[in-house]
Amino acid sequence: MIAHVLASLLLGAGSSPASPLILYDAPPGRAYMEALTGGVLSREGDCVYLVNGGGRSLLILPSPRASWNPARGTIRFGGVELRFGEEAAFGGGEVGIGRGPQADAARRRGCDTRRVWWASPALVRRIPPSRPAPPPPPEDSKFPDG
Repeated sequence: MIAHVLASLLLGAGSSPASPLILYDAPPGRAYMEALTGGVLSREGDCVYLVNGGGRSLLILPSPRASWNPARGTIRFGGVELRFGEEAAFGGGEVGIGRGPQADAARRRGCDTRRVWWASPALVRRIPPSRPAPPPPPEDSKFPDG
């Protein structure tokens, strides 16, 4: 049992065997990157990406702040529940996958590691769907006669 738990932690497997999350240890009180990026959360196989106009980035999340809810198929990040297909913004930074348990987990799962966003434990925000713009006024009301 201890070996199984240790292997899950070292492999970045998340909170259940079916978890698509790749996690890194993020203890409180440390400094973390705080750039901001946003996009649509996407799951492809066992990989989680943030997709935006610039492409897609493999999302590496901080533990214990982020966790997987297998019953709902959602990501819990602090007090925010995130669903695939939703837009979200994350603090953090784009850094290569490097070496270590996260790199091993990403490669074993077949994740695209060309762009990797390491999310900061300090910031996540769900972006509400945009509302359609109101229709423009009728042409004859733009310039009153006079």
